[in-house]
Amino acid sequence: MLGLVAICLLASTSNIHAETLDSTVIGMFPKDVSDFGYADLSQARQLSWYPQFEAQLVPVALFEFEQFLQAIQMRQSSPINQVAWATVGSEQINSDTGKAGHSTSRNEQPVAVAVGDFDIETIKAYVDSKNIPSIQSQDHILYASGTGSGPSNIFFTLLDSHAIAFGSLQPLERVLKIRDGEEDSLLQNQEMMTLIERAKGEGIFWGVLDSGGAARAIDRLIPEAAKFPQSRDLMKKLADVLITVKAPGDIELELKAASASPGDAGLTSQLFQIGVLLQRYQTNSDTNPEMAKLLDALRITSNGARIAISLELTTEQIISLIEHNTFIFKM
Repeated sequence: MLGLVAICLLASTSNIHAETLDSTVIGMFPKDVSDFGYADLSQARQLSWYPQFEAQLVPVALFEFEQFLQAIQMRQSSPINQVAWATVGSEQINSDTGKAGHSTSRNEQPVAVAVGDFDIETIKAYVDSKNIPSIQSQDHILYASGTGSGPSNIFFTLLDSHAIAFGSLQPLERVLKIRDGEEDSLLQNQEMMTLIERAKGEGIFWGVLDSGGAARAIDRLIPEAAKFPQSRDLMKKLADVLITVKAPGDIELELKAASASPGDAGLTSQLFQIGVLLQRYQTNSDTNPEMAKLLDALRITSNGARIAISLELTTEQIISLIEHNTFIFKM
């Protein structure tokens, strides 16, 4: 449920036109990614409540990396305007193996490309003066940002004055291989590109997941539904998930999942509804009334082989949810 609301909050404005992600950025990611997301942070920051929301929910690696860049460039505002990310395996999938089961065997980690206005010379001078550890990867220098430790340490590399790639070491090295023409890019994945083209321009946040990422996403969004024995097999059959947000006034979110058949879609939507009811039962209306209202307003329907999850939020509900620390993850 936090994931669903987070998507709304990253895209909740009616008077802001979202930027379109350039295809050159999409082409920096590996062909075999199972999920891909985008956020227009320059627009999201215009919202009065965004700083408090960001501190609660935005992944620590991204949040700290933003602060790191601000300190380097000695600017009060973040230099990052857009960010695209994907979950990337440590090595390329063997074409003979196919996609089945790869998500659990490749040690997948997120990698991102930040788009903005970066002072390359200032950043280089800073990291050199501070003796920040770095790794040479062919023609590229990867700097340790200090926002993690061990395998989770976040490295970044300066692609040019408008793009910085960052993430864990092995996924980041794959991005550099693509840039050097040594590996196929996401642009060559027709299935994912079809989803991306459907999502682009729909809001200041959108996300797409193929069959490998769909089940994991639903598992995170409606965890109670995933506990039913029947859910596992049904969620494994999900073909893809497309998340879009519109904000003509109040915030409107829609998540569409493609199931294997109309019968599977109907049964899956019923299990999702039961999962939300269980979550609502566990939510205290006195201590967090807006979350309770949100769960009551969540709509889950099926149409043919498609499952739709939709939600509307007002600005007042958003502020109340933030005040109740709703978006702080329980680790």
